[in-house]
Amino acid sequence: MSQQTIISEQWTAAETNPYRTPEEDLKLWKKYQPKKYEEAKKLCEINRETGGFDFPMGADTSKWEDAINLTKDLNRDGVCPQRPFDPEHLYKMIKRANGRFSHSQSGGIHRAYRPDGSSNTWDDYHTTLFAALAGIKVQIIKFKHNDDATLEECRVKESEMFDTKNGKSKPVGADQTFEKEVVQLQTKKNVTDKNVKLVLDNILSSKKLCTTGKQKDFIKFNGIKQLEIAYKQLQKHYEFDEVKTHTKKILSVQMKSFPNKDVSAYFHEAISFILPKVRDLNLTLKDKDDKDITFLDSLQEFFIAQHSANGTEVGFYIHTNENIKNKSKETIALRIISMWNDWYFNTGRGNKRPITKKRGKSLFSDVLPLWIIDAHFKQSDETKEVTCPVCSNVFDA
Repeated sequence: MSQQTIISEQWTAAETNPYRTPEEDLKLWKKYQPKKYEEAKKLCEINRETGGFDFPMGADTSKWEDAINLTKDLNRDGVCPQRPFDPEHLYKMIKRANGRFSHSQSGGIHRAYRPDGSSNTWDDYHTTLFAALAGIKVQIIKFKHNDDATLEECRVKESEMFDTKNGKSKPVGADQTFEKEVVQLQTKKNVTDKNVKLVLDNILSSKKLCTTGKQKDFIKFNGIKQLEIAYKQLQKHYEFDEVKTHTKKILSVQMKSFPNKDVSAYFHEAISFILPKVRDLNLTLKDKDDKDITFLDSLQEFFIAQHSANGTEVGFYIHTNENIKNKSKETIALRIISMWNDWYFNTGRGNKRPITKKRGKSLFSDVLPLWIIDAHFKQSDETKEVTCPVCSNVFDA
């Protein structure tokens, strides 16, 4: 929890001033993780007398700068050329090095200098914090923007350089990469409004969802890659406007069924997978008042009912450790469908289950083994011959 709090507080502070110093971030670390901070600080004391270790041959250290003074730009409004520091990553970095700061391994700190007088540590910021905690100077690798570059252009350029170089320090997550790609697409000409990343960004924004936790009062969406996969899966079965509508609706089902929770891509991907398959069954579904209802709305009724009665959260349906290897969305979809199927029948919404064992096999036999399908659809849909006791005629029942 303290890790996420540290990250959230950085975003909050950036609303007022996007430029953050290592001193501010180290104070934040000390405030929320004092034990780890003090342990790391003690390890770093080994650098005090030496100024670090493994100096590059022939290095002119007189031109190096104090790490504690190297700011970063955590802009929240538009392009963000940096990201919040992660205290867990910084702690592990210092522990692995046993507190010894190696100048040769760090390779220098990348800084960009802008025409408006501002500057930004556009990469190596965790390394900067390591050096700042050690109280030493570091080599600067300088990049100077063109004199006519605007602040926005500078941020875009630094963001692009970061993406090209990333991975040297803390690996860049898919969620952060997605956000940067969207910003870059928005600045380019001739990009269609049907671009998947732009469409998904608009959908997430409309639902007040955020992939990185950057936006205030937005709910975090976990798993942008899976969301893209799910969207492309729907594209195989529906027209453009329908794909958008279904994507929004599936997100809404999860958010209304499990309020105030991070939104799971595993859940979303499973529903997106099964939706076109159920459509092809041409089911006629009813709500509790015997009115026609869509499959997604019926699913929402089921999830809300289970949440209200048993406190069942989204994790109950996902069970990631119980899914068939490389078949997560299919296994989750099977689990959800079979539970909804029994609930629908047991609550009197129909005189039979919507999905018989035969239909269950038609939905899943191309992606899952029959034994697991049989285990989830236990009711029989086979007919039996019965003889009428009055007329002695034989009927299928």
